[in-house]
Amino acid sequence: MTAPQNPSKLTLPTTAMKSPKLFAFAAFALLLAGACNKKSPADDKRVAELERKANLAEERQKELEQQLADQKLAAEREGIERERMQIEEARAELEQLQGEAATAAADQLRQREEALTTREGQFERIQSTLDDQEVAIDQRFQQLSQRERDLAGRDALDVRDEGEPEAPVGDYGTFYDSLAPYGSWFQTPDYGYVWQPVAVYESSWRPYTRGRWACSDRGWTWISDEPHGWATYHYGRWCHLHDHGWVWVPGSEWAPCWVSWRFGDNHVGWAPLPPESLAYHGHHWDRTVDETLGIGARWYNFVEIRHMGARINPHCLPYEQNDNFYQRTANVTNIHLQNHQVVCGGPGYREVNEGTGHAVPFYRLDIDHHARPGLDPLVMRPRIDGDRLRISAPNLDAAWNAAMQPPKIKGSIATVTVDRPATLRPEVADRFRQTREENRNTAEQSITRLGGREQFALHRLQQLETAKQIEQARLAKLQQEENNRREQARLLKLQQDAQAEQTRQHQLQQEENNRREQARLLKLQQDAQAEQTRKLQLQQEENNRREQAARQAEESRKKTERQKADDDAKKGHGR
Repeated sequence: MTAPQNPSKLTLPTTAMKSPKLFAFAAFALLLAGACNKKSPADDKRVAELERKANLAEERQKELEQQLADQKLAAEREGIERERMQIEEARAELEQLQGEAATAAADQLRQREEALTTREGQFERIQSTLDDQEVAIDQRFQQLSQRERDLAGRDALDVRDEGEPEAPVGDYGTFYDSLAPYGSWFQTPDYGYVWQPVAVYESSWRPYTRGRWACSDRGWTWISDEPHGWATYHYGRWCHLHDHGWVWVPGSEWAPCWVSWRFGDNHVGWAPLPPESLAYHGHHWDRTVDETLGIGARWYNFVEIRHMGARINPHCLPYEQNDNFYQRTANVTNIHLQNHQVVCGGPGYREVNEGTGHAVPFYRLDIDHHARPGLDPLVMRPRIDGDRLRISAPNLDAAWNAAMQPPKIKGSIATVTVDRPATLRPEVADRFRQTREENRNTAEQSITRLGGREQFALHRLQQLETAKQIEQARLAKLQQEENNRREQARLLKLQQDAQAEQTRQHQLQQEENNRREQARLLKLQQDAQAEQTRKLQLQQEENNRREQAARQAEESRKKTERQKADDDAKKGHGR
């Protein structure tokens, strides 16, 4: 088991990888060189590629740092929940002690409670810091088409049909064992075995508040901070019992979440579906779900829309005002099946983004159907990898589930009184009771086929292991087909990119040829104009020369005539 982190050592990762700096420096060097020399298209392409690699490396660095921080916080949260459970067990043991032993145990218990409070405070502060960093990382993955943005949040986005799982790889024993460290199991006449988290003793605790919402290709997905969240927010249902508080009823159908949605007037609200909805496997729940299942204002959590995508707990509005928020919002639930997978539609992704002022994280879900809790309690937690959200969702729909019981039962709740804000329809209650009876009969028949209760434990494990191997082979085949499809798409993309690059190069060459031809023609035109100008100048010079020669000749003639006239005049005087 992963040891919980010491809160004093829970620090944010500050290490930096060298790759982004090297890429950035290389790109800068080329840019600097380009500033001094004329750059060719090839130089521009190399610089752009280096800049792209530098950006990718920097983004990957941030992802790795965020993943490391998330892992540390998850381990710390798991440790806090275990310590909370151990404190409750110690408090129960304290009631059996007397005298000095009781006093000493009470002092020790008080010290542990104070230390846990301090530890939780440090956890919340570090969590808040990481939330701010996470928003910046998630922004770059919001690359959706216009059609996808219109569908996201309300409906599915091209969900792959994985078919019906052939056989379960686990059963309710998975729930009974893995949830025991974080709460207690009780027996009830109406719902069978129910589980209550130790956190329920906190006055502010409610289902679907310790974590955050993310939009996915299967509607809205709850990403829980709690170590039991992989089970209690994706399987089964919640209800609030009078004098007992919130309890969880196991179920075998997985979904990104099981809630009713309300939206409007800058507020978003959600309420867990009650256990009676378990009788409607694969049912389409729409905006009438509150009326059908008796869900009222008191079961809802409301936040201002600007806090969607952030950690929810600090932003939940006072529950005393739920009636007001309920009246100001409208139900927008759209839970349905598509390609054998549950889609949890609610508020539109576009509208939520407009209300938050930024892009709420959007992920493509990668579902692991054969993951099972082991020695590491964190193996089932959701993991973010770029634009993918990897979630553990094993098929636990074993026929014998209704005949199983937890190894440790804290007690019985003889009278089940649900604090139901609205009236449950009689036909819903009847269908739930009938379904429970059918499940019990099916379980007994299944145990009989496995050799009776004496052989059940052994044959159960053998059958689950065989089913797991078959399911792994089936999923491996599907994954191979998906890999082949992606490889074909990649090759097609490379071919299209190559053709586009060839076309671009051809266009560039054509533009270069056109530019050269235009330059040649311009040079010829300029040369012709220059030659014409030169000839005009020569002609002008020749004309000027001739005019000057004519003037000189005229002047010479006139001079000669004057000289002759002068000579004639002199001769006349001589006579």
